[in-house]
Amino acid sequence: MRNSDDIPVRTRFLAVELAAPGMVLSKAAKTQHMHTLLAAGALLNDENIRQLRVHGVEFITVGSPDHRTPKEVATQARDAAHGVRAVFRDADVTQPAMAALFNSVLAYRRA
Repeated sequence: MRNSDDIPVRTRFLAVELAAPGMVLSKAAKTQHMHTLLAAGALLNDENIRQLRVHGVEFITVGSPDHRTPKEVATQARDAAHGVRAVFRDADVTQPAMAALFNSVLAYRRA
């Protein structure tokens, strides 16, 4: 993904407590009951961050400019994959549920 200035955008999973005004949501922020509070692309401000907390949203997905070089991106992705494989080394990732968990953790760590 790239922003309007053609700079790559890095998607980050973030605890709402770490949210700050000016951040932009990459994915819609939803309640536990899957009601959308803020749409993807929403610009965070003090009031909507407060509303996220009030409604019990714990994590959000935000986008930020990614100024890493392609080499840095590749190195960090390799290191993340290595770490996730170490955690799952004794798991049977041929089982569908474990494979799904492995892939989710890997995607999270690569972000």
